[in-house]
Amino acid sequence: MKPPAEPKTGRRTLSAASRKKIAEAQRKRWAKQKRASKPVKVTKVPAKKQQERKPRAAKNAAAPNALSSRSETVAVSAQS
Repeated sequence: MKPPAEPKTGRRTLSAASRKKIAEAQRKRWAKQKRASKPVKVTKVPAKKQQERKPRAAKNAAAPNALSSRSETVAVSAQS
């Protein structure tokens, strides 16, 4: 029995004629597949409606804080 041959290193080079044959065969496969495929019908999908955002109220206008109401009462009692 022969010992296994060592793997060759490097790349195999193809002749220009071989590359041309391979390219032509690939083009034929693509053409055959293109003829066999059915045309795809494109449909439009309506865009999702975005929810309307409510504007944020200013903090002071939305809810007066406890300190501002106290200062008003203090000011009122000081005037009387």
